[in-house]
Amino acid sequence: QSKIVFGHWAALKGMNCGENLFALDTGCIWGGPMRVMNLNNEEYTDYKNLPNNKKAKQHGYLALLK
Repeated sequence: QSKIVFGHWAALKGMNCGENLFALDTGCIWGGPMRVMNLNNEEYTDYKNLPNNKKAKQHGYLALLK
């Protein structure tokens, strides 16, 4: 079954939108965490306090903010 992964809708705050719908936008630009998702297991990881987050830097997620 297909999955829909989307962002640019910060008003949803990354909440559950239903089966196979994955909202990633958590308002990072306004101080919320940067959310990433493992597509294989549908697991979210939130990175807070960017760009000073060492874990995010190690995984290369800061490239998303450049």
